[in-house]
Amino acid sequence: MAEAKPLERGQARTLRRNEGCSIKTIAHRLKVSTASAGRWTHDIVLTPEQLMALGRGGDGGKAGARRQLVTHRERRQQWQEEGRRAARVGRPTHRNGCILYWAEGTKCRNACRFSNGDADMMRLFVSFLRDELGVRRNEIKLRLNFYDSNGLAVAEIENYWLDLLDLPRASLGQHTIKTVPPGGKGSKRRKRMYGIAYIAVYRTDVVQHILGAIQEYAEIDVSEWLDC
Repeated sequence: MAEAKPLERGQARTLRRNEGCSIKTIAHRLKVSTASAGRWTHDIVLTPEQLMALGRGGDGGKAGARRQLVTHRERRQQWQEEGRRAARVGRPTHRNGCILYWAEGTKCRNACRFSNGDADMMRLFVSFLRDELGVRRNEIKLRLNFYDSNGLAVAEIENYWLDLLDLPRASLGQHTIKTVPPGGKGSKRRKRMYGIAYIAVYRTDVVQHILGAIQEYAEIDVSEWLDC
């Protein structure tokens, strides 16, 4: 069953993540209930600056903002512990996905970002997100980086990655398209006909789960990953 109000949900997450809006403000702007706004954005952790801005706006003051910082950090710690517990189970698909992220992913506390031009690697990582971490297809955002001199139309390249990763067209973001003059220095790099794919999942619980699992698999402790 499709989720109700997908447009409003996406707008709510953008307002919360990019502008640091309060739940009440989001509900007012989108004309939805505060319960819906809260449910759609519960996993988004605000930056210290956003929390302080809310504090100055009457949302509990500086002391309240500090308490929220502590609360959100504790929540990230809990998600890392969940990742560690999953790692101790030792499922190969879970391990493979986490190690791939350690090698190729961007270490960020609120978003899971992964990029590569290898089709099999991208397909494996997306399967890991969906099968092991329960990420829905419409939560995965995709953008591409490719040359316009490779003989393929933009739509062909888009369809290649969408079909390969089983993603809806709505997941597409803004691409980076490079132009290479005939015989130019970058012309030899056109062997990668379909370019490089970048995917992102804007869920703090997902990325913190992975970061916790990596530490368990590798038997390391990286405390800064809680606040990176």
